[in-house]
Amino acid sequence: MNWVKAALTARLNTVGNTTRRDDVNDNYDWANSDTGKAEATRDTRNLQVAAAEEELAARTAWEAGAKAEAEAAQEDINRAQALLKDLVEEIAPLARAEVDARNKVAAAEKALADAEDAKLELGDEYDDSNAADVKQATGAHAVLRAALVAKASVDKQQEFHDARAQWAADNLAPVEKIYNGLVSANDDL
Repeated sequence: MNWVKAALTARLNTVGNTTRRDDVNDNYDWANSDTGKAEATRDTRNLQVAAAEEELAARTAWEAGAKAEAEAAQEDINRAQALLKDLVEEIAPLARAEVDARNKVAAAEKALADAEDAKLELGDEYDDSNAADVKQATGAHAVLRAALVAKASVDKQQEFHDARAQWAADNLAPVEKIYNGLVSANDDL
């Protein structure tokens, strides 16, 4: 029966003899027993569970922080969009007015430049004060002045011719009266 006791003791040592567990003087290797290994595995698993719970708590806290940051970012986006909308509503008309004003200024500057060019193009270099030394007309104003001088000369000539025609008519009137009278008398015959 000793062999049964020895077999059972060996099996107990393999599974884990709790009476020899804390005996320091005994050479019993508790850590290599099945129960010791199971306890070590359980302790490791408990440490892993604790670490996982800490990790879960940290991730939950991070997730809550991330959600808070996301909500704050969304609020910032909403405020920025509202501000942008307000700025667009306020600035767009001002920008349009500024563009319109710049276009009007540009148009006025172009009109002024065109007027200056036209004034230069019209010119005023004709001088008829000295008939012997008449400068050639350049530009529309000068051509107009030269034309007015020519027209005045033509008008004076026409006046002279009209006066001469009137003089001739006045001088011929008595002779014409006599001629017409003779023609009428001749027709009566």
